[in-house]
Amino acid sequence: MSDHESTVLRPLGTADGFLLRVATWLNVNWVEQRFTFAQVDADPHLAAYFRFVPERGDFGFVATLAGQPTGVVWASSFTVEAPGYGFVRTGVPEVSLCVLPGYRGVGLGGALLEAATAEGAAAGSAGSA
Repeated sequence: MSDHESTVLRPLGTADGFLLRVATWLNVNWVEQRFTFAQVDADPHLAAYFRFVPERGDFGFVATLAGQPTGVVWASSFTVEAPGYGFVRTGVPEVSLCVLPGYRGVGLGGALLEAATAEGAAAGSAGSA
């Protein structure tokens, strides 16, 4: 993150739903646009990625520069009954990461992933290193 020394990581909160929606849309369109926001919203499996539910063990971090989001990482604790696309098993959170265009290539993704890994390890999440 050397180019963005003033970047601040803050905990993800339930008020960050729109950021998670945009991040999910960017993630599913990372090579080229394949989905519209309406399609992402209508697909229950994709929409599950922007439902942040701390009560089920979800956690994450938002990178900000001058108070504006530049990236986000979040871990979702899906269940067997409602699995995500990368579901392994109950107790292993599925991690999503998105660095917004214009902020990529300077280490934000690595910093976000490091923060999420440390949080998962502290919380005793399976799969944390």
